[in-house]
Amino acid sequence: MNTDNELKSFEDHVETKGKRKRSALKTIKFSYKIGEEEQLEKLNIVLKDLNSKKFGRELFIKDLLDWMVSNITTKDIEKVQNLSLSLKDKVEMRLQEMGDKKGEDIDIYDYIAKSLKIQ
Repeated sequence: MNTDNELKSFEDHVETKGKRKRSALKTIKFSYKIGEEEQLEKLNIVLKDLNSKKFGRELFIKDLLDWMVSNITTKDIEKVQNLSLSLKDKVEMRLQEMGDKKGEDIDIYDYIAKSLKIQ
C-alpha cells in the first residue's frame, strides 16, 4: 500500500462501442493525487479493511473503482455532481427552481431586496 499522497498509475479496461473490430477493450491510464491528508488516511483505512480477510488476493484501488463503477446509482451521481457546485451555483439553481414554479424569471437582486424588505 502506498502512503505517498500521490497514488500510482494503473490500468483499467473499459468496453468501447464503435466501429473498431480489432479490439473490444480500451486501456485507460490515470493517476490521482489525494488533496488532503485526511482523505489519504481514510483511503488507507478502507484498503486495510478490504484486505483484512483470510482468503483471496490483495485488493487495490482498482478493485474499489471497479466495484464503484458497477454499483453507482443515479442518486450517487447526483451527490457527486453536487460536490462541484459553488454557493453561487446553488443560489442560481434555487432561483431557477423558484422561477420555474412561478412561471417567471426571478432576478437575484429583486429577490434579495424583497427578502430584506428593501423598497
